[in-house]
Amino acid sequence: MRRSWELAYPIVFATLIIIPVLLYKWDLSNVKNISSILSSGVTIGAIVIAFLATMISILISISNVEVMKRINKNDAEGDLILYIEVTIISGFILAIYSLVLNAFIGISGSVSHALFTIFVWILTFFIFSSYRIIHIFSRILNQVLKENKPPLQKTKTFNPHVKE
Repeated sequence: MRRSWELAYPIVFATLIIIPVLLYKWDLSNVKNISSILSSGVTIGAIVIAFLATMISILISISNVEVMKRINKNDAEGDLILYIEVTIISGFILAIYSLVLNAFIGISGSVSHALFTIFVWILTFFIFSSYRIIHIFSRILNQVLKENKPPLQKTKTFNPHVKE
C-alpha cells in the first residue's frame, strides 16, 4: 500500500489541485505576472534537474554502502530509477511547456483555460514528484551517514595547567 501511494500521490495531488481551476474557469488572463511565473517554472525545473543529476552521481559513488545493498535486495532500485526519471522528464516538460505558453499569454477563452489547466497540472505534478525523490534521497543519505559514523570513544585529553 505504501509503495502504491508513493507512486500515485503526485498524480492524485496534481489532479486535485486543478479542480478549482476547472470550477472557476481560470485562464491565463486571470493570473497577474504570468510571464514571471512561467520563467520561474523554467528556472525551478532546471535547478531540480541539475540537483537530481548530482544526486545520481552520489548514488553511484555509494553503491557499495549497506543501505544501497538493502535497496537492491528489496528490488526497490526500479522504483528509485522510475522516480528519478519521472521527475527529470516532468521537469523538462514543465520547462518546455512554460516556454511555449509564453506565446499564448495574450489570449483568453476556452483555449487559454485549457492551456492554464494543463500548466497547473504539470507544475503541481513536478513539485510533488520532486518532493518524493528528494525525500527519498534524504532518507538514503541519512542512512549512509549513520552507517559511516564511527562509534563514540572516550578519549583522554591533556589539559595543562598554565600559571599566571
